[in-house]
Amino acid sequence: MQHTSRRTFLTNGLIGAMCLTTPHVISCGALAQGDRPGANDRVSVALIGCGRRGQSYIDPGLPPRTRIVAACDVHRGRAELAARKVNITEKDVV
Repeated sequence: MQHTSRRTFLTNGLIGAMCLTTPHVISCGALAQGDRPGANDRVSVALIGCGRRGQSYIDPGLPPRTRIVAACDVHRGRAELAARKVNITEKDVV
């Protein structure tokens, strides 16, 4: 049995913990750039129910740094209309 000193054990444990908790890759979309705020400063919401009440959230405009990323409605035509207004891709319409 090999003897490991307490100092070596703690050093190796600390190095291992740092490797596990430190992010290795951060996507460019999460970082703030010039005119675009960072991920913690943006709010992404889904619009569920795209009828008259749902449209009322889109038409006057959203609060700053808020964007609609998905649309859902029982009537697909309403969801598609809302998606076109806020530039949502077809795959995010339900």
